[in-house]
Amino acid sequence: MVAETYRLPACAVERLWSVLPELVMRWSEPANDATPPRSWLEAYPSDNLRNIDHLKGILLCHTLSPTWDSAALLAELGRCLRVACGLALPLRLMLAGSTWAAYNWVVMDLKAEANLAINARWRRGLYSLLDAAVDPLRVEVDNCETTTLPDKRAFNDVEILASEYVQLARALWGPAVDTRRYTPDEVNDMLASLELRSQRQPELDLLKLPLLNRALLPATSVLRTVLSNLRRLDRSTFLYFFLQYFHQARYDSCLKLAVRRERDFDEPFRTLSLAIGKEPAYDSQASLYFSDYYFDRETAAEPPHLTVHPYYFPSGLLYARYPDPSDARTHCLMLDDQEQSKIERSLHAIAPLDRGRFLADLLSFAHWFGRRDKQLHRAVASWFKSCGCEGGEQSWRLYAVDQAAFAERTAEWGVLLFSELVANEHPPYYFLPYVWADLGVTPDKEAGLVALILAAVRRVLPLPDLLRTP
Repeated sequence: MVAETYRLPACAVERLWSVLPELVMRWSEPANDATPPRSWLEAYPSDNLRNIDHLKGILLCHTLSPTWDSAALLAELGRCLRVACGLALPLRLMLAGSTWAAYNWVVMDLKAEANLAINARWRRGLYSLLDAAVDPLRVEVDNCETTTLPDKRAFNDVEILASEYVQLARALWGPAVDTRRYTPDEVNDMLASLELRSQRQPELDLLKLPLLNRALLPATSVLRTVLSNLRRLDRSTFLYFFLQYFHQARYDSCLKLAVRRERDFDEPFRTLSLAIGKEPAYDSQASLYFSDYYFDRETAAEPPHLTVHPYYFPSGLLYARYPDPSDARTHCLMLDDQEQSKIERSLHAIAPLDRGRFLADLLSFAHWFGRRDKQLHRAVASWFKSCGCEGGEQSWRLYAVDQAAFAERTAEWGVLLFSELVANEHPPYYFLPYVWADLGVTPDKEAGLVALILAAVRRVLPLPDLLRTP
């Protein structure tokens, strides 16, 4: 049932379900017509996961935040480190450096280009510490700039390509098309106008004919993707798009772990690569896409409404909702949050399973961060003991403290997962937060755990002024 739901090959599920609770715990939430189980994960293209034993690494793509970073950054790193170490693969982190990230429309709108270098220095310190923590594996950070394009491709070539797409957009929608951001309704009208109708058969879209589709697919695919997701058609936006396309192409035979939003780019990347006969790495890449972390609800009866991209704050959607980033941060958990009441209030607003997913990944971050900060490892063990979570302290010591046996223990537990023998084994600690509500672990106790993890990060890697509450 799990493999069929996520359209994953069974061989991939068997290797992944012991390190990805999302594959299993989704089914612990009762479903009814009003509240169907949330789908946390999607695979694409799933056929590439049939060769999971031949993967060269786990790929994680990050960019720099123009303001502060949220606690979701730590949670995503925890999830990716867990998968990488469980599969004994290096984590390859593609970081959009400051010259690339400056083309993001939110950065430009906030006029926050100078903040990117500050964020980059702190991020590199965090990534470096985690690299040392996963030895003998690696966290390989590629600082991708406009000057470091792969295969000796010149940035000038990308600039020319971006300018050509601006020219095409102007020809289709007028000379002022690159001067502003469009509303969703305007975007829909513009996308509809991309259809090419036959005069003899008005009901026929000529672009769907194989010959024209092959010829025009690169152009229409790029226009549709950039317009649908970024809602701008200026040179900087096309540069941002093509820089990711060319940089990401170097990671052949990697499994990309990403938020679901990135699928909106990756599918056109793959289509574009096939259409123009270049970037063959996209033929061997596979991806798992996860829902963003949820942090707030309008009322207790409504589903979470606020999603936060782990690596970028504020994301475009969040910025559109809260033009003043200070307003957005009041609804999210941030790296500098110290007030217990705010942390508890934020956690209490999240539905139990979504809260469990966030806390499971944050605990995984503490697992690896704690390898360089033993004080954190001891603090988490003490927290498990004090909160009355049965088996939690033993599980933490088995899977987190005994790091050398992590991959072996998780693989063994995965084999037993759907057998009667699993009742005799301690589950990995990152499965426990999904059922804490049933075990009496309340949000105030969970807030204590979050607070001590965030405090440990600030102690080891002091936040620059940019990442602190103004």
